[in-house]
Amino acid sequence: MFNIKLKALPIKKEYQKEFAKLQLVESSKRVLIMLLGISSFSGLLLILEILNFIPFLFQVLILQLFTIIICMTLFCFIYHFLNKKKLVALSFAVKTIQILAIIITCVYAISLSNILGYPSYSGYFIGTFILAFSFSGKPLNTVLMYIISYGLLTVYYIVLFQGHPLTAEVSNSTMLIILMGLVALFRYNQSVRLFMHEVNIRQINSKLYTQSITDELTKLYNRRKGNSALNLELKKAQRYGHALSICIIDIDNFKLVNDNFGHTNGDVVLKELSSLLLNSLRSTDILSRWVVRNL
Repeated sequence: MFNIKLKALPIKKEYQKEFAKLQLVESSKRVLIMLLGISSFSGLLLILEILNFIPFLFQVLILQLFTIIICMTLFCFIYHFLNKKKLVALSFAVKTIQILAIIITCVYAISLSNILGYPSYSGYFIGTFILAFSFSGKPLNTVLMYIISYGLLTVYYIVLFQGHPLTAEVSNSTMLIILMGLVALFRYNQSVRLFMHEVNIRQINSKLYTQSITDELTKLYNRRKGNSALNLELKKAQRYGHALSICIIDIDNFKLVNDNFGHTNGDVVLKELSSLLLNSLRSTDILSRWVVRNL
């Protein structure tokens, strides 16, 4: 049997801001594609009208020019905020565009219904379907936005088309709203899974890197990291003409400690000495284990 849970996956508190930022950036990129697509389509229609391939209407021409100007203006703003990483302004712009897009979708659906002479939700769902793949966010907020706009549109149809039965349209539309809500939930959970997978990979890589530069016994930098740090400090000293000090600490008669008290106690000596030296370092000093008894 399938175990399907219809709820949003949780995100650990320390990753919530990072995930929200990722969602905002992804939504912004999709909004840019949407605005560019609308502008290109309007521009294509405009060219076809000018070349008399399709009927020319002055009102439609003005509407297309207005659409291109608005879309390209919004495109420039979103691109600027995204490029400059102005997340607050970017979030406000994306949410504003989302609300305006819902309003335009409802107006389009009403206009189509007036032309047809009966209530139609097809224009509304075409618009919301496009929006569903253009914006990312919490599924509850997305579903509430759909329900509110759908409810207002239905009330308007009831007032405008009095006496026209809406049972079939409302029933079908309600099922579509539920379906779009499930799609929003699925996309959100998929984004959470991918994000947490990337976080786990980052943690594993960070752990592997730390292990690759750390001496297992003393927890100091190992010789590889020590050589790398030394080469870097030498280059800095040569570049800026600064003095450079190198100190090699050798434990005298360390072999006698191992022979007389055992290697386990010898390890304890190395650990205690390393801890003592670490607590005495300045923030700019580097300490590594060079060989068995040299630090």
